[in-house]
Amino acid sequence: MFIAQRKYDSWTRDIELEQERDRQARYKAERERDEAKRKRDEAERKRDEAERKRDEAERKRDEAERKRLECQKKGVVRAFKWKFGVDLELPENWAEGRSYDELETIADIVFERANLQEALELLQ
Repeated sequence: MFIAQRKYDSWTRDIELEQERDRQARYKAERERDEAKRKRDEAERKRDEAERKRDEAERKRDEAERKRLECQKKGVVRAFKWKFGVDLELPENWAEGRSYDELETIADIVFERANLQEALELLQ
């Protein structure tokens, strides 16, 4: 009977140890999953932040370019007024598709033109 009790005690201890190892393994796996999720979330947050910064920088560049073009469009109109004493009523989209450099060239050429008709031909 003593031997049977020892075998039984040994068997129950083995079961308890196995259960404890299983609990520890589940706990470790859960911690690893949580850590992996935390890292994924952090990486996603960093990607979102980088994308937001890129979008903001692009928006600022676009806004700066829009302001530069607007300023240069006004410069062309001022060139006509200064050179020929004419206030031009140009359509809203007269400068559409033209770069800052093209508008600057037009303003420079307006100063070189001898008559208003030649200068107006630049806008077409």
